[in-house]
Amino acid sequence: MKNEIKKFNLNNKLKLFNYNSDKKILITDRTREDAIYISSLAAYIYNKFFSFNADLLADLNEDHIYTKLYKSFNIKNIFNPSISKFKFLNCNLILHTVFSFFFIILKILFLGKKWFIKHFYYRNVYFGDLIYDGYIVKDFNFKNKSLINLKFLKILLISLYKINYIHSLLKKNNYSLVTCNTHIYNSVSAITMRLALKKKIPVLLLVNNYFKFYNKMSQSYDAHTKVYKNHFQLNKHKYINWKKKINVYLDKRFSGQSSQREAIKAFGEKKLHFSNTLRKNNIVLKNYKRIGFFAPHAFSDSNYHGGIDFLFNDFYDQFRQTIDLIIKEKKIFWFINPHPNSLMYKEENIIQNYVKKLNADNIFVCPIAKFSTIDLIKSSDIILTGRGTVGIEAACLGKKPILAGSSYYSSMDISHNPKDINEYKKLILNTNCNYLLNKNSIEIAKKSFFTHIFKNSHIKSKILPCPSFIDVDLKKKKLLEEHYYKPNFFDKINYNLKKNNIFNDELYIELKKFIIKNKKLIK
Repeated sequence: MKNEIKKFNLNNKLKLFNYNSDKKILITDRTREDAIYISSLAAYIYNKFFSFNADLLADLNEDHIYTKLYKSFNIKNIFNPSISKFKFLNCNLILHTVFSFFFIILKILFLGKKWFIKHFYYRNVYFGDLIYDGYIVKDFNFKNKSLINLKFLKILLISLYKINYIHSLLKKNNYSLVTCNTHIYNSVSAITMRLALKKKIPVLLLVNNYFKFYNKMSQSYDAHTKVYKNHFQLNKHKYINWKKKINVYLDKRFSGQSSQREAIKAFGEKKLHFSNTLRKNNIVLKNYKRIGFFAPHAFSDSNYHGGIDFLFNDFYDQFRQTIDLIIKEKKIFWFINPHPNSLMYKEENIIQNYVKKLNADNIFVCPIAKFSTIDLIKSSDIILTGRGTVGIEAACLGKKPILAGSSYYSSMDISHNPKDINEYKKLILNTNCNYLLNKNSIEIAKKSFFTHIFKNSHIKSKILPCPSFIDVDLKKKKLLEEHYYKPNFFDKINYNLKKNNIFNDELYIELKKFIIKNKKLIK
């Protein structure tokens, strides 16, 4: 990895010119190679066409290979918000952080965990979701009933210092723009995004070949791919042949013929025969008035990625309360299908062990990644998830899912979005409602899914590998997929640069057009 980056650094011809000017942008680091490349490319465009200098905000040591990667673009002015880099020149910063830290602990003691997750504001900006997500991503911390423990307090202290450092940096510098690569966790990118928007500084989100401008705080509280009702009209050029393409894609996805990682886990590989499994476990579905399918999330995985609106504290809280609810209505049989990513987080036994203790005869926990999701959707009347992909898949098949929170498709009237837990309970326990979508709603669901699945497919770079490029050959009715999941992008980039000119690359051309088109948003 280091050798490939060193090779890129030596050959990199994209150099920012240092202007004698106060006009500048702030790049925030995500510590990912694809993110570094696209952020530096954007900085180069702003430097070349608008004469902006570029500063870097990153949790990186001076000698880190990624620091040297940024420097190869001639980005020199680097700020480090890590508390481990605290200098005594910043005494006021640390004193403010420590004072706030103890005051917040007192508030948590009196107001509780839910208050912090749902209502914690600092510097007049909501940060409860970001800090909590950063806490529960490791060590099964979502199981802890209290936040008063060393792991959380350490993350809280580090986050508060980062917030104060970045707040001070933005206050001292008149940045015209901030670039970010993610809106989740207590990351430098996510924290800076919200603080910048609070100060009315526009934010450019760059995720591979997907880019989006933010100028309102509310945008940072939602999934970056959220689809709104005016989206189709505003982006007509992206929907040529969309219906034919999504139908081919869905056919291939549901039959296990997509090479996309998540699709393979849900529909591909060797699956258990559904009917045989029911017989083997003495499950007779006709004995029940309704059949439910509950698809919990991986409990550790970015609980608030889909937006801050979520009925429960987290995915585990939703799972626990939902299971305790559904065992009470014996007329409804439930399939519980753990998320395949729970294996990655070593959560594979949590659901099974929890349900086993209840000894419920109307619940069957599916073996992880052993059933095709299509069998579960088709066999069920009620489709229930937090905010997951299974909801939009069900909607594409004509079934209106119940969500526990906002998702990229939740504003399209193709899902039930209960306003509170009581409404959530009523929807789940309803043995009479027929949750089916009409043809028009199914078409909206498919169009929304197309927007999400094909989001990285409107720009095809010959230089930057895209983690998920999907298109369709309509003549052959064949999927054209490229999925690049390797952590090291620069072996591929170096190879591609030998054959392609960066200035003729579609990614560079489209990013330049996008930036120039939106120049009015620059502060």
